[in-house]
Amino acid sequence: MKRKQFLRYMGAAFGGAALTPFLTACNDSDDPVATSDTTTPPATTTPPPTAEVPPATTPPPATTGLSAEEIAGLKFMREEEKLAHDVYVYLYGLWGMNIFDAISKSETSHTTAILDLLNKYGIDDPAAGNPAGVFTDPALQKLYDALIVMGQASLIEGLKVGALIEETD
Repeated sequence: MKRKQFLRYMGAAFGGAALTPFLTACNDSDDPVATSDTTTPPATTTPPPTAEVPPATTPPPATTGLSAEEIAGLKFMREEEKLAHDVYVYLYGLWGMNIFDAISKSETSHTTAILDLLNKYGIDDPAAGNPAGVFTDPALQKLYDALIVMGQASLIEGLKVGALIEETD
């Protein structure tokens, strides 16, 4: 799924209310983004210490000519998988449900697979050196912050966040 499609899908799934500023920032067309009277959620708290996404290794020189769109897609997927991982680890730390821990481990394998592709093609890792909950892509940072706020509301809301991530991913 392309970046803009992913971000718009997430906005639609949220009902647009919490993510209107996020979607507006991502909209580079003349299409208006739906707005809502609902206010943006408050700033998030710092997530508890978590398992880290595997660190990047120094990539070898590029061995193939990928298009700029393909490179951008791989970078976005790396951070999107990291986002899923980091949200699940945070929710596990907050609610203690084993399902969050189990899925975070699965997301670790996804982030590693994308990292392997970045290394194979000599692409810089956008997640390199970023701790849990920190993203290079500002749109993904805003999405992470919104998901954490939603997941803090209650265990049920945390489970809904997980369902939303899986449905979208």
